[in-house]
Amino acid sequence: MRPVAFRRLLRRNSVTLAVYMLANDGGLLCHASNLEIAKAAGCSPAMVREALSGLVSDRVFEVFDWRDGISTRFIVLRDHPEADAFIAEVREIYGPHSRRAKDV
Repeated sequence: MRPVAFRRLLRRNSVTLAVYMLANDGGLLCHASNLEIAKAAGCSPAMVREALSGLVSDRVFEVFDWRDGISTRFIVLRDHPEADAFIAEVREIYGPHSRRAKDV
């Protein structure tokens, strides 16, 4: 494995662990900002953004973002038993206001 690929894998694993550590008590949601995740993971917010983008593509997490005066973002941990039902409920309740964040 090339050094760059190895560093990317380490960063991704650090970000994954940080999101799980910062998740709520039930282990379904994480409301932490990129800065909070970066501090817990020991990397920069830009690296968190890059790692989260890959983790969303691999369906490890789902990120939702609302921007109606106040920006609210939360990360759903997809391996939680209630994750699929929660995601469906969010989309049903908030409809067009719920969207998957493009720029995590």
